[in-house]
Amino acid sequence: MEVSIERAAVIGAGVMGAALAAHLANAGVPALLLDILPPEDAGVEGDPASPGYRNTFAARGLENAVRSRPAAFFSKAGVRRITVGNLEDDLDQLGDVDWVLEAVVERLDVKKALFEKIAPYLKDTAIVTTNTSGLSIEEMAGALPDSRRPRFLGTHFFNPPRYLRLLELVPHSGTDAGVFAAMESFGEEIMGKGVVTAKDTPGFIANRIGCHWMMVVMRAMLEDGFTIEEVDALTGPAIGRPKSATLRTADLVGIDVFVHASNTIYERATGDEDLALFKPPDIVERMVADGRLGGKTGGGFYKKIKKDGRSEILTLDLDTYEYREKQRAKFPSIDMAKTVEDVGERTKQLVKGKDRAAQFLWRVTSEMLVYSANRLGEIADDIVAIDRAIKWGYGWELGPFETWDALGVEYVAGRLEEEGREVPDIVKNALETPERSFYTRDERYHRFYVNTGGSRTEVGVPPATIDLEQVKATGGLVKKNASASLVDIGLGILCLEFHSKMNAIGPDIISMIHTAVRETEQNYAGLVIGNQGKNFSVGANIMLLLLEAQEMNWEEIDLMVRGFQRATLAMKYRRRPVVAAPFGMTLAGGC
Repeated sequence: MEVSIERAAVIGAGVMGAALAAHLANAGVPALLLDILPPEDAGVEGDPASPGYRNTFAARGLENAVRSRPAAFFSKAGVRRITVGNLEDDLDQLGDVDWVLEAVVERLDVKKALFEKIAPYLKDTAIVTTNTSGLSIEEMAGALPDSRRPRFLGTHFFNPPRYLRLLELVPHSGTDAGVFAAMESFGEEIMGKGVVTAKDTPGFIANRIGCHWMMVVMRAMLEDGFTIEEVDALTGPAIGRPKSATLRTADLVGIDVFVHASNTIYERATGDEDLALFKPPDIVERMVADGRLGGKTGGGFYKKIKKDGRSEILTLDLDTYEYREKQRAKFPSIDMAKTVEDVGERTKQLVKGKDRAAQFLWRVTSEMLVYSANRLGEIADDIVAIDRAIKWGYGWELGPFETWDALGVEYVAGRLEEEGREVPDIVKNALETPERSFYTRDERYHRFYVNTGGSRTEVGVPPATIDLEQVKATGGLVKKNASASLVDIGLGILCLEFHSKMNAIGPDIISMIHTAVRETEQNYAGLVIGNQGKNFSVGANIMLLLLEAQEMNWEEIDLMVRGFQRATLAMKYRRRPVVAAPFGMTLAGGC
């Protein structure tokens, strides 16, 4: 089927729907944003017959997206690409759109009724998708006419869509393969997403694993007597997870949203061996009933207050159900592990410890690893999709199967057997390979993974993606020093890659900038400054400046500053184009 998306419509102007419309605008795609008419008891002022009144909900959603933090729009100019309307007066406008993205409330009956309502207004070539986080795509497809079902699928974005990379594509049994491939390409190349194919199962991939992880952590916290601060200290950056860790993440997402996602899995995943785990603990149910939903209601596991004109964070006491002063979690093993830069090695060190922190981390990590391995074939067909989904959707540095490898598949399996726990079949397959791991690389830096049959399959590089390590391993390295490399990435383009600690800019990088400019002028059509580290660049190496300042070497500092300025001016005024590809932390001199 021919697919071309020039104009889109988002139905549902809540937090997610409005943010999706904003991201379409970011990608240069004009979007129609529709919502329901205000009901009589909504308290909306104005003439009920006026467009301004009738479009109130969509207009408010757009205003909220404009004011949102972090910003939903690249630029305020993107707002002009969005038109607001309502689901009574503007249904005929749907006939002009190529993609209708539904983002209404997570209720199957509401979604099915909406699809029945809009179907007559769509052109034959329009694609319809749902942004559900775990409802049945197959059941929703049944609400559409037979002729429209091939162009229907699930497109599950993660919030906020501008910043979280994951897009789960979920086909139903009748989704046309050409339509699916076109949406995959559009998601990756136009919307900038990391796309994974998920099966039509409760929670799909990321939420199935992510909700399980959060529930495992909460149960362990309550059963083993850990405080909220201790849990977040153990399940955050120490093991390669976001700073918001587990409970702060629940506050950010909304505890009601988390509970809804978990309950959906509990209600639908009836054959899950850990089904009972998805029923939220009593204290979490109580928090939802009391409106303690996180940041959006002023308090959840944490609460921000003003005290003496300053902001202060309080923490929920799990015994008294009252908020108290935040306490520092004290784990010597965590402090010691901070010196270990590699997240895999750091996690291994923590899990193999003997203290209370290690026991907690082994419990929750091992349960996650076993559960993830048991989901292979059910939620996805390969381990790569599971790893990518959890990394791109939840911000983990290592996916579940990468964590198996980091801890040592043989070590984890052996410890499970010692505890009388079942080792999943896919783990046994990995142990039968020469490498005894899930992933391996060949001499040309191509990456392979263990498939469900036990043999190796090459990990595909997403379209339009360049793996710098692989390019260098296959002859693309032009020059290199301790902090930077020049890489020929093809099509006559040279890449300047930083690889110093945190990609801080020091003398080696400045020297390589000058080399890159000369090399580009002589042999290449253009220069890209980019890398695949955790952050683009945290700025200049301040430690070098500090050491020189302590020695009062002011002339040396002046030379450093002038050298950096000459390097940036050299890039600015050369005949060949120079393009920077920043991401993550791009601070100070890096900016």
